[in-house]
Order: sequence, then C-alpha cells, then structure tokens
Amino acid sequence: MEESVKEILAVGKPSLVMHAMEPGMKLAKQLAEYFGLKYPFCTMSNKAKMAQLFDQHQVSVPRQINASTVDQVIKSGIMNKLPIITKQCIGSGCEGVYECNSIEQVEQVFSKMINTVSRKHNHATLLVQECVRGVECFVNTVTVSKQKNKIGRAHV
Repeated sequence: MEESVKEILAVGKPSLVMHAMEPGMKLAKQLAEYFGLKYPFCTMSNKAKMAQLFDQHQVSVPRQINASTVDQVIKSGIMNKLPIITKQCIGSGCEGVYECNSIEQVEQVFSKMINTVSRKHNHATLLVQECVRGVECFVNTVTVSKQKNKIGRAHV
C-alpha cells in the first residue's frame, strides 16, 4: 500500500477511491481509510450508483437513464442515436448486457429482464446507455481536478 500512496500523493489527494474487481477491494478500502474518505461499498456491481459517483466526481460516463418501462426509454430521447446498451443495474461484467438497434429489441430485452431476479436482486429497472465503441481498458488512475493520472498498469 505504501507504494500506491506515494504514487497517488505525487498527483494529489483523491476525493473518491473505488475498486474495479474483487482483488482490488482490500487495497481500495485501505486507501480510502488512509485518505479519510468514505468507501463506497458494492458500487462497482451497482452500475447506476457507480455512474452517479462518477458524475459527482466529474468522471465522464455515457449518457444513461434508469427505466422501468419501454415508454420511459422512448420519452427520454436516448434512442435518437442507435445502438443503445440495455443492462441490469446490478451485475458484474457482461451479465445481462444487450445492444439494441431498434425499439423492438428494447421491448424484447425489457420483457425478458424487467422484474427478474438474479444474484438475489429484483431488476425493477434497467440501465439504458448510449453505446460507446472501442477498446475498453481498465487502468488504475487517480483523477485530480479533472486531470487523469495513470498509476500502475493497464489491463486490456
């Protein structure tokens, strides 16, 4: 942990510490404690809460809505640029994630996923996001004053 603290302090004091995968949980908790921050338990599996935290700390995320009906998705205007991504609000990785290119596909996903139970969670709403194309990389970063500073290694 000492090495991580030194690297972080080189760019500034963080306002948020989160883990991306289970192995990082212990270090993230230790770093949050060290910096006197509240650790956001379980937010990485709660995609909606994670996006809210990112927004509060000025980390860019795709436009998204929580919706319990297809009508809410249509009224939001998010379907103006297809495809969109529809996913469970609670889950890990690609579990329950669908790319939708039409309203019919959104209807299919909602009829299949809404109010289903997985991992003891009732999916009363789904997260609907703009689709972002490209390679997804997980990088240990520290964001200070909207400047991102890489720490450690990237995982592609």
